[in-house]
Amino acid sequence: MKKKIIYNNEEYIIEAKGEDEIVVNNKTFKVNLKEKNKNFFNIEIQGKKFIIEVREGEFYLDGEKIEKLSISPYFPQLKKQKQMINSQKEVVKAPIPGTITQILVKEGDTVKKDQELFILEAMKMRNRILTTIDKGVVKKSTLARMKLYLKIKN
Repeated sequence: MKKKIIYNNEEYIIEAKGEDEIVVNNKTFKVNLKEKNKNFFNIEIQGKKFIIEVREGEFYLDGEKIEKLSISPYFPQLKKQKQMINSQKEVVKAPIPGTITQILVKEGDTVKKDQELFILEAMKMRNRILTTIDKGVVKKSTLARMKLYLKIKN
């Protein structure tokens, strides 16, 4: 099954072929994936090494967030880690530096998927920050050093 991802503002079509090969934009590459610890994985593709980090249900490749990533069954360690994180809680942080102009939830509030949590102004734009879990309760809300953190448990 082919998957589309956006990495470093470039779009790639990726397909896993067995446990040790992937096809990226119609080119086949040998892959070696090793778990470093529960949140970090070393991946080697054609001799080039990368680090994949799983942080709060999001994936990062060498520090760059991978958008629109859907993990195939060929990488069970990554899939398992994402499911574990998503089933437990969601820690919401501002994705970019900016000014929080409005907090729309408080501790004890029940939230559902795609509900607005807070408004962040950055680069002259208002950004709506939404929850990604189906249903949960805001367990902790902290605003410190101009940073807002929300912890939601389902």
